[in-house]
Amino acid sequence: MLDKELRKSFRLFKKVIIRRKCVEEEGTKYLLDFGKRRSIPEIVLKNGSMIEESSSERKKYWLNESYVPFYLLKSFEERKIARRSSKMNSGKLSEASVLVKKPLKQRGFSYLFARAERSEYHQCGHCHKDVPIR
Repeated sequence: MLDKELRKSFRLFKKVIIRRKCVEEEGTKYLLDFGKRRSIPEIVLKNGSMIEESSSERKKYWLNESYVPFYLLKSFEERKIARRSSKMNSGKLSEASVLVKKPLKQRGFSYLFARAERSEYHQCGHCHKDVPIR
């Protein structure tokens, strides 16, 4: 009997989207967006606090982290990390590609001669031994 109720609650969380994360003194809360769905899980109704409905009629609840299913938290954190890394990479790649390409064209052979004159060994940061540069 418990399995059926557990499955039903998972089904109700199926297309829920976590919109925000809020860290407070009491703990971490997440803003869950249920869309225009009529059936909301009992856990959310009992332990969550509803945000006043907007003109889009989407049902959104703040819910404590302990009541949010783990797979939702995992997907939210993964998307958050992916967004941050893509923002950082897109900004850095465009600047880096411009900076790297222009000096190579301007320097020409002087860049190659400078590399040849450098020592072929480099001190390892871990063991502090001289190791050849590849």
